[in-house]
Amino acid sequence: MSFYQMMQLGPAVIKQKLKFSRDNREKQKLVLAMTTRAFAIIIFAVFFITLGNTIFGSANSSVSVSLFCLLLGMRFVPFGYKVEEGLMALFTTFAMMFIAGIVMSLHLPFLAFATNFIFLLLILIMTANEPVMGNGGLYVFTYLFIVNTPVSGHALSMRFYELILGFILIGLIMIAKHKGKGRETSILNLFKSFSLNSSVSQWQLRLALGVSTGLLVGQLMHLPKVVWLGYACMSVLLPHEGKLYERALLRFGGVVVGSILFLVIYPLWPQNLIFWFGPIAGIFLGYTAKYFWASVFNCFGALLLTATIYGMPEAPFLRIGNNLLGAVIAVIFWLGFETLLALHFRFGLQHHRKEQNEV
Repeated sequence: MSFYQMMQLGPAVIKQKLKFSRDNREKQKLVLAMTTRAFAIIIFAVFFITLGNTIFGSANSSVSVSLFCLLLGMRFVPFGYKVEEGLMALFTTFAMMFIAGIVMSLHLPFLAFATNFIFLLLILIMTANEPVMGNGGLYVFTYLFIVNTPVSGHALSMRFYELILGFILIGLIMIAKHKGKGRETSILNLFKSFSLNSSVSQWQLRLALGVSTGLLVGQLMHLPKVVWLGYACMSVLLPHEGKLYERALLRFGGVVVGSILFLVIYPLWPQNLIFWFGPIAGIFLGYTAKYFWASVFNCFGALLLTATIYGMPEAPFLRIGNNLLGAVIAVIFWLGFETLLALHFRFGLQHHRKEQNEV
């Protein structure tokens, strides 16, 4: 395996190879590849996001960050069907993100709930038909990030132009990396095959409805930074190995540790170098293969801006509280969803047997 190929591997894969490798030279090469990958991603991220903020305004930094994430994701993970239809789905996804942002600015919780549920479900069907590939978390995250930082006036116009540019860039990557793949599959087939009998459709529905419900609860409670509650719901409800309540505990535990570390380090850090919190945390993420530690390091970037708005120690405690509530809502929602699903199948089976007996 070449050094470039090693750089394309995630931390979890590299650490697995390190664990079983008996060649010291190969181990050194793998460690160097993981380090180079982590720094390269951060350097590109800083360049890309800074350029986006310079051109389209810092009010649209959420779009710049989201486009950066989608650019990286599109290199490796397609939508799983014809590229021509994939471009249409990508354009539709960006259009829904733009429209939903306007809806959120109206501050009408139930309209926001309906919009979030419908749009998230459509996005998941179009982009995340293979849960193991990770598109579900990626596209839900970008949707929540953009939609929950609404803008108006000139900034809204600039958001429109940035999303158009983002569509062109990511569309070109889609064509270059995935043209000719998935020719036997059509996006129409994905919608036709959507059914409660399908495990994929079940998690798509559960995730879209669960995240929308979590956001609705936060909005009705008038919580600040309600998007953190949405992220927590998303993180817990995504398909993963292990039990759901264990995932919720890992999420909350990581947020508590990360928020407390931020609370301790922030006052001691030179204020003129505070910008480096985000990149340094990003480098640590480049070495992270565990969900718990990813939750810890994600706190630094998330709290960096929030601390300037809500102050200290309010921002870290707000993050802890919102994530706790989001994780609890996700677990309760999952229990209710699975119960209703079981009742649906039980009733359906009884109805089917009754029809057979009548025949």
